[in-house]
Amino acid sequence: MKANQQPRSRIRIFDDPFRKLLSIVLALVLWYYLDALVTQTSTSPIKVGVTFDGTPATANNQINVSIGSLEYSLKAIQNADTEETLKGNEVSLTLKGKQHLIERANKDLFFQVQYNVLTDILRQGDDYFVKFRLEDLKHPTQPGVNDLLRGMNPPTVRILLEKNAEKTVAITHENIDLSKIDAKLRDRITVESTRFEPATIKLLVPEARLKLITPKAKLFSTVFEVSEGERQVTRQLTLTPEFAWLKLAKHPTATFKVEPIWVEYRLENVPVVLDVQGVDPEEAAKYEVSPKAVTAVIRATGQLDRALLLLLKEDKVVEAEWVKRCARVRVYLREADLAKDTVDPRTPTLSLFNLDDLDKETPYHEGVDFRNSDSDMVIQIVKKKVEKKVDKKD
Repeated sequence: MKANQQPRSRIRIFDDPFRKLLSIVLALVLWYYLDALVTQTSTSPIKVGVTFDGTPATANNQINVSIGSLEYSLKAIQNADTEETLKGNEVSLTLKGKQHLIERANKDLFFQVQYNVLTDILRQGDDYFVKFRLEDLKHPTQPGVNDLLRGMNPPTVRILLEKNAEKTVAITHENIDLSKIDAKLRDRITVESTRFEPATIKLLVPEARLKLITPKAKLFSTVFEVSEGERQVTRQLTLTPEFAWLKLAKHPTATFKVEPIWVEYRLENVPVVLDVQGVDPEEAAKYEVSPKAVTAVIRATGQLDRALLLLLKEDKVVEAEWVKRCARVRVYLREADLAKDTVDPRTPTLSLFNLDDLDKETPYHEGVDFRNSDSDMVIQIVKKKVEKKVDKKD
């Protein structure tokens, strides 16, 4: 044997790499081919849902039965052979086919059954109903899934319906369930002033449930948030779960009045001024107010609240300066008061304003920016005392 001769028994891993690569590719193709030949049977529960407004449901894992008429409501979903109500409104559906097709179908298991209300609804005595079997199920977007269907238990499903009666209802705040709204926001809603559009609606109600539609029945609910500047919000109302079986052509809207968030402040030494506009200046000069300054308790909101928080929260000197410049308690002197020695005590008007660099007043609006909480405040308007001159004799 030659010195450089290799033993033939040694495996040559790197000899003929293209043939080895081809073998790997063929093995993968064969694996996928055999996998495609493998069949699988899948049985799973699927919910039966019924809609009446012509809009099919889109939820996954559901058989949607579309009646397409508000004239009827759902009474029960039954096994057609025994007339027993299906537990959970579910049937058992069996699919059989290639494994990858079954896996794909189970990710989008959704079928539709559609009926023409004029021709497909059956009647037996007082009962109205429709039926469907396995062959009536159609996948709306993947027809190939229909070929996988092999069985349904029960074999026939009966959708028992009941006729609706029409009832006209004038909506009030008593019909609104606001329990889902944040409690702090709920306290700011003046429900008695809620406006509805339309104010009167027509409901389609199963005849057996007409007595449930009372003036205070909580038919509707809504959920909303309010931004800082909003004083009213308009939201669409939806049926509460308790009355989800009601039918209505259009959901109403409600416009709620929302109170702002008020923060209370106590303003010390607010100057009191006598407003004499429209009164003879010479005569008006004979009157004055008492006291000259008062304490005013206000509730502020919005821009005024933020301004006061920044200015007055911790610095009493700044607070006193702001009050001196921007707060006034005004009392009005009238023409009829000029003939009196003493005017009856008056409830004053509190005015708050902002001053720009040129001392131009921008008023804050009472009821919008602030409210005067000190309703018992009264001011006296009195004639000034005139000192009599005394002649001194030498």
